[in-house]
Amino acid sequence: MNRLWNWVITSAERHPTMFVMVGGIICYFTGFTIFVSSVLAGGFPRETQSTEIWLGITLGSFIIVMFHWFVARYERKSIFAQILALVPATFLFVFVVIGAGLIGVMYQSCTVDSVTGEIRACQEGWQFVWDRD
Repeated sequence: MNRLWNWVITSAERHPTMFVMVGGIICYFTGFTIFVSSVLAGGFPRETQSTEIWLGITLGSFIIVMFHWFVARYERKSIFAQILALVPATFLFVFVVIGAGLIGVMYQSCTVDSVTGEIRACQEGWQFVWDRD
């Protein structure tokens, strides 16, 4: 494992731009694949979430974050490679911020007859953070 780690560090130092391009594509593709397949497998969003779904979401995100940590930690020679690594990180950050603003809760509202206890009408939908009651 130590030889593999040294090889990765040496590759990043010798060919920083190529490392960022190839490593970034591999890490983003792998991370997004794990993330999306975990979300789709669980029928996200729903009320009960299994540990496997959250493990996949965490692992997919972790791969991408570790790529950027590695570039920030070990890539010192090429400013172009650093900027090249920041471009997808910036878009991902903006995507996450916009996605966080879209967080909502699925609701179901039903009218019940007080005399018979019969359900008259039901409505369901999403209530987002910015919606007022």
